[in-house]
Amino acid sequence: TAFANTRHADLFVSIHTNASRDPRPYGIETYFLNLATDDESIRVAAMENATSTKNISDLHSILNDLLKNAKINESRHLASLVQDSLIANMNQRGYDRIKDKGVKQAPFYVLLGARMPSILVEASFISNREECRRLVTPAYQNHLAESIVQGLRKYIRAINPMASQESPLLGLSLDEPSLRASYD
Repeated sequence: TAFANTRHADLFVSIHTNASRDPRPYGIETYFLNLATDDESIRVAAMENATSTKNISDLHSILNDLLKNAKINESRHLASLVQDSLIANMNQRGYDRIKDKGVKQAPFYVLLGARMPSILVEASFISNREECRRLVTPAYQNHLAESIVQGLRKYIRAINPMASQESPLLGLSLDEPSLRASYD
């Protein structure tokens, strides 16, 4: 988030693969920063944050302060549009067993401190044999990326109906340098 904050980014999207000790879970879910409301979200956040579920509760006091300034409603809206786009587009492309695990909230470190709407996408389970096979194929990766970008475009148009094709992201392809991944 520091990288995005220093560059005055408009949106922050962190894309991950999900995992479970149990190989059966599958699906796609999108998170925004907030206190977790269910045990599964706590587990996923603890795994992503590389900490115990007990330590997640220690974050609550820090989060309470941060959440006062977080863009929770905007992030929830962004997460919803991206999740809907992912599920609709992946199903439309003929992938079977695309499970909509929904939009959830949890205290992910990677989202802490973002000064812009921010989400974390869990784009399938690497621990599920069928989804892992898909995840390693360039076609599936591209379809995921295109679906995420379509959700981002919907969000930009929703908050700015006057956004034109010349606006960043709205008129660019995935091959444009400005849409390539950046790393701290």
